[in-house]
Amino acid sequence: MQLEEALRLLDGDLTARRLVGMSLDFPRVFERASELSARYASKLLCRSLDVLHVASALELRIERFVSADDRQIALARECGLAAREVTAGRA
Repeated sequence: MQLEEALRLLDGDLTARRLVGMSLDFPRVFERASELSARYASKLLCRSLDVLHVASALELRIERFVSADDRQIALARECGLAAREVTAGRA
């Protein structure tokens, strides 16, 4: 039941162009993630998925980075991204 609702909402966001599909150069993302990890992981205590998400955002040259994860937000900001933190019930 939750999966169907999530997929319906995702489809609506794609149709309304609130979200768009994009292609990633995964070898480049992993290379950038490795660089970010070496530079920031011990300082910010960020985890592998935090680093991969931010590396992907940097490679895609996104305009806005939104997350509910404190470590992801800290890393995104350190990397110069305009980052917005959200919590449950607030977007």
